[in-house]
Amino acid sequence: MRVRAASDTLTLQDYLAIMRRRKWIVLLPILVVPAVAYVLAARQTPLYESSADVWLNRLNLAAALTGTEDPAAKGDPERLVQTQRVLAREPEVMQLVIQRLGLRHTTAQELLAASSVDERTGADVLTFTVRAATAVRAETIATEYARQFTNYRSALDTAAIRRAQVALQQQLVQLQRRLKDAGAVRDLLSKSEELRAMQALESGNVAVVRVADGAAKVRPQPARTTAVAFGIAAILAIIAAFVREAFDRRVLSIEALADRLQVDVLARVPQSRRLGRARQEPALLHEPRGRRADAFRALPTSIGFATADAPARCLLVAGASHADHASVVAANLGVAFAQSGRRVALVDLDLRRPTIDWLFGAAPHGFTDVLDGVVGIESALTEVQLEPAGRPRRHGLAGTLHVLRAGTASALPADPTDGAAALLLRLVRRRFDVTIVAGPPLLDHHGALALTAQADALLVALRAKPPMREPDLRQLQGVLKRSRAHPLGLVLLDASTGTARVGAVASQRFLLGASSPSAPATLSRVSSSR
Repeated sequence: MRVRAASDTLTLQDYLAIMRRRKWIVLLPILVVPAVAYVLAARQTPLYESSADVWLNRLNLAAALTGTEDPAAKGDPERLVQTQRVLAREPEVMQLVIQRLGLRHTTAQELLAASSVDERTGADVLTFTVRAATAVRAETIATEYARQFTNYRSALDTAAIRRAQVALQQQLVQLQRRLKDAGAVRDLLSKSEELRAMQALESGNVAVVRVADGAAKVRPQPARTTAVAFGIAAILAIIAAFVREAFDRRVLSIEALADRLQVDVLARVPQSRRLGRARQEPALLHEPRGRRADAFRALPTSIGFATADAPARCLLVAGASHADHASVVAANLGVAFAQSGRRVALVDLDLRRPTIDWLFGAAPHGFTDVLDGVVGIESALTEVQLEPAGRPRRHGLAGTLHVLRAGTASALPADPTDGAAALLLRLVRRRFDVTIVAGPPLLDHHGALALTAQADALLVALRAKPPMREPDLRQLQGVLKRSRAHPLGLVLLDASTGTARVGAVASQRFLLGASSPSAPATLSRVSSSR
């Protein structure tokens, strides 16, 4: 028996197995999100971006020429740049741009929202950026924005000087009218010339050093948007797949299922496309050379090895629910035993939903009719032809298969171990080498557990897909523990022959980054290892 612990190092194959199980969780976002992003990006209104640069002069030429001290020279350089950025975002600057370019349908607030001012790292330069619907419009507004800022800044710097000039001009006019004090007039004229020189020098503190000479397309960019959406969708989809796997309470591994139930997997029967039709003959009779027939044909050998110490003459075959098609396993098992030379009786005791008629055809009488005394057991038993009509029996084949159907009325008591029902079942057992009972579902009918008292061994039929949920698994565990018949193992219908898949343990380790020391081991049980 091979044992694999859940705490072992997980391989790439384990993670890929999770991705295959959750492929739709991964594929849908990866396909849908980029497609939607491309469509939305392609429908965006075009937007272009252009920029111009303005140089900030820290040297105050007027102060240097007049020998006065410049307070700004001792301040924080970063604060000076930030102050210029704040000034550039004043609505008055935007109004100047709008008036200069004649933007009648644009407000200052709209222009502020469509522009930005940033400082160049390590340089006394401000970059004026404008976004517009066309490249030409973006370039024009960006250049004019930079120019109007320089004009606005020059007007602020020379405002005091212009006021002083106005005051001097008023004094000169008064002195000239009086024609007195020629020396005072000369002094005023000299100061006026100095103020004009200072005004010229102050206006040179800022200057446009680069006009907008091109525009970059900001949107739409479908290729870039699609690539970003694909990357984000892929990451989120993979995380969602592992989260879904971690919180999935179903038992996804066949080996984990066998380990939890403490039984072996005796057979894995491949999927049949005909299982949903109105009437389906056993695979050993309908497709004797198919893969399903090979799986059922090997089942008696596996049962023989499992019951070597105490041969079982009465086998109860039951599933967890009606969806597990336990009657299909019972019918094919009966044919397999008969073809190996045994005298076999197949009894349908799923009285609520009998299905043996679905496999072998209807008959007038059955088990309940014998209990009611309508017919005898010989009349209720019908023999199944093991070879096609007209073909002689193969040499050395002495086995037979008789079927006892459920009957026309449900006369079986709630507890089959009491009364005439149990006596009739024991009578059938004495007449045949092997008796196979197709029982009711173990989880849906309380009589299934009582029926185990009449059998030597219990064979559980389960469908590999969909996986069994945790509550159902715990309930099935309790039934097998209380079963009076020895649980031989599992027969899995619609099972793949590939390797086992690691379930929620792998996802939890992926999400948590470490394995849990208390995680249960996963046992891989196969009949050949016995």
